[in-house]
Amino acid sequence: MNMVEWIGQVIVMIVLVGGAFLMGASVNDRKQGKR
Repeated sequence: MNMVEWIGQVIVMIVLVGGAFLMGASVNDRKQGKR
């Protein structure tokens, strides 16, 4: 496994985790706004 593949996987993980976090945060904001 070379460095380019490792960096690629790290970037994909960060994007997936960040995307899931942003999705969850936006859902929480909508729930609070409905109150």
